[in-house]
Amino acid sequence: MFSIEMLPAQQGDALWIEYGSEAKPHRILVDGGTPPTVEQVRSRVLALPKDQRRFELLIVTHIDTDHIGGILRLLSDKTLGLHFDDVWFNAWPQIQGIGTGHTLGAKPEPKVDQILGPKDGEILDKLLNLHKGTLNDGWNHAFGTAKDARVAIPDTGDLPVVTLKGGMRLTVLGPSLGRLKKLRDEWEKVIRDTKLTDAEREAIVKKNAARKGIDLTLGPTIDVKAKAASKFESDDTPANGSSIIVLAEFEKKSALLTGDAYADGIAKGVTRLQAMRGKAGQKLKVDVVKVAHHGSKNNTSLPELGSLDCKRFLISSNGNIFHHPDVEAICRILVANGPGVDLGFAYDCPTTKDWRDPHLQKDKKTGYTTRYPAKAGEGLRTVL
Repeated sequence: MFSIEMLPAQQGDALWIEYGSEAKPHRILVDGGTPPTVEQVRSRVLALPKDQRRFELLIVTHIDTDHIGGILRLLSDKTLGLHFDDVWFNAWPQIQGIGTGHTLGAKPEPKVDQILGPKDGEILDKLLNLHKGTLNDGWNHAFGTAKDARVAIPDTGDLPVVTLKGGMRLTVLGPSLGRLKKLRDEWEKVIRDTKLTDAEREAIVKKNAARKGIDLTLGPTIDVKAKAASKFESDDTPANGSSIIVLAEFEKKSALLTGDAYADGIAKGVTRLQAMRGKAGQKLKVDVVKVAHHGSKNNTSLPELGSLDCKRFLISSNGNIFHHPDVEAICRILVANGPGVDLGFAYDCPTTKDWRDPHLQKDKKTGYTTRYPAKAGEGLRTVL
């Protein structure tokens, strides 16, 4: 058994993964959504027998609040009896030594009212160190025991491969050291130099929302091919570029988990993996893809999708703030991988409901099916 459940995480990600025995499975948690998402994750934990609240792994893909916010609250609750054998997360200790002029040790103190992201990373850094031995056995221990052991791919050579207890095989496809260096530069700038008022922080959110353009609902008609062929403009935020990308494989089933990674980062990781496996030039066959950045058109490209052989795609967003998923992203998925694509949406909301259109679903070249949670407030579980 291998299943992935997208828990309701508002505009973020919270993936509850189980594998192995149905009665007593192994578990992985990937991200924790926004701070309010903790109630969804917490209720799932409390439903487990106390002897099953030990997870093989927690992956925090990157420092954006819609991925890390719920994790901070979850790990602060000592009553749950949670334990993670390892935690994969890149924070200041892992990134400050990348490049020249930085050495491990001299971490700047965060300011109280700085913009979120590095601030949340600093908090998680402290929680992991404070509760080591109780909440977690290690931090990036699969990649070494040094304090700066990081989850990243080398510039050359094979990609890191880790096999967890129970037989889950995880291959890291990203981030690259170059993308982590960009995060380090941003982190250092925010921690040392940035002090924002609430009004200034709100202005940044509005600016980012408008920077690449936002599409609302589909409307009465849509030209799927035209939308798919629209100009691609890549995401360039350092935090998203630093996302951990993992191919999870268990009993001949596979899932590509992308965080908020850049499209070219995903494509390059797939290309290197196929070369490493003696399949250079071939598409990577995968059973399900968690679409990057909740279906942002700036993180989903035709070249990236063209490197994959997949029919099931998961999109996690309630459409808040940035109104994801974008129409262009879904159209690119349908053109590159259709017909017969299955779209799994974490929410039935204004940005996803129009994909129920039977005329679009029956198109001979780009036809698809959709899945939504059975009722509001529930997650969407996919069994591979």
